Amino acid sequence: PLSLIHDPAVEAVLIAATDDAHAPLTLACLAAGKPVLCEKPLATTVADATGVVAAETRLDRRMVAVGFMRRFDPAHVAIRTLAHSGAIGEPLLCKGVHRNASVAFGILGATILINSAGHDIDSARWLMGGDVASVRVRGLRSRHDLHPDTRDLLLVELAFTDSRLAVAEVYVNAAYGYEVSAELVCQSGTAVTQQPDLGLV
Repeated sequence: PLSLIHDPAVEAVLIAATDDAHAPLTLACLAAGKPVLCEKPLATTVADATGVVAAETRLDRRMVAVGFMRRFDPAHVAIRTLAHSGAIGEPLLCKGVHRNASVAFGILGATILINSAGHDIDSARWLMGGDVASVRVRGLRSRHDLHPDTRDLLLVELAFTDSRLAVAEVYVNAAYGYEVSAELVCQSGTAVTQQPDLGLV
């Protein structure tokens, strides 16, 4: 990968390697002066993520984007546009749901937080248009037949610097399938992404 990054014919890089390779490859791209789109997560440790941010900051220009696709999802764009139009007042609370059918046996809460919940934290920041001051995460094992250390249902609580709030449920053993939804509770109304069609009559 490093030879490709430094190849003069390569103008920009997309990183879709294993999670632990994201930060080192992103740093190599920055050292080569090449823009990079990195799949989430940007890094697997706070130190590595901070190192990438510091390296980009030294360049004094934006070079790194992380692949958080909800910013481009039409349903999420629609509720953000409505909430920030002023038609239903200022957004006060963001509620997110992120469910997957199943994950590998023995998955830990830390892995889910880094690999899945990152979408929800980014989505809340983007939907609310603010910066996060604090994060609290609680987790539980959803079924007794799972590994004892499994924490496959997380509740992520965010407090923003201006005291607004967000909460996200990240449940990776929901069994029935995949679902992502969001709701913005505003001063005089709510904006909600469309719920799944279960085909009920």
